[in-house]
Amino acid sequence: MTFDPDAFINQTTEGPMSVQITQAPEGEWQAVVSTDGELKDWFGTAEWEDRKTGEHKSAPTCEVPIEITDQRAKDLIKRDKITTRYRMFLDLTPDGKLDASEGKNVKLGALRAAVGQNGPQPWNFGMLRGAGPFLARVKQNSDKKNPEIKYAEVTRVTKLT
Repeated sequence: MTFDPDAFINQTTEGPMSVQITQAPEGEWQAVVSTDGELKDWFGTAEWEDRKTGEHKSAPTCEVPIEITDQRAKDLIKRDKITTRYRMFLDLTPDGKLDASEGKNVKLGALRAAVGQNGPQPWNFGMLRGAGPFLARVKQNSDKKNPEIKYAEVTRVTKLT
């Protein structure tokens, strides 16, 4: 089907439209790492001011897109596709590589373990795309300015048993 903007702009619509996307429901759901979007879009930088010193701080971040594949969750919110995110700070070594030392990159390590990629073999972020299934714990948070608006995110991941 080809899209015809001239015909489209003259169509009428009845009834109100949604004003926000129904978020992933809270709970533990079977999930996979999404293959949508560009891998480079997962990465960013968080910036803030230290409350004690007022000093500007920043840290690299990663938001891994997660697709909830559990049919029970889809049935709950009546959607065919549910996506959310698993957010983390990234600990880097002085030369800019992932820090694999004790207590560093724990959330990333948990995700790698959940999808069977946390072994001694060479690894990179591209290997996560489409990885799974695993169990994702989803929580909803309220918007700071409008508590009626909810955002869902994955707070914990574990291997399926």
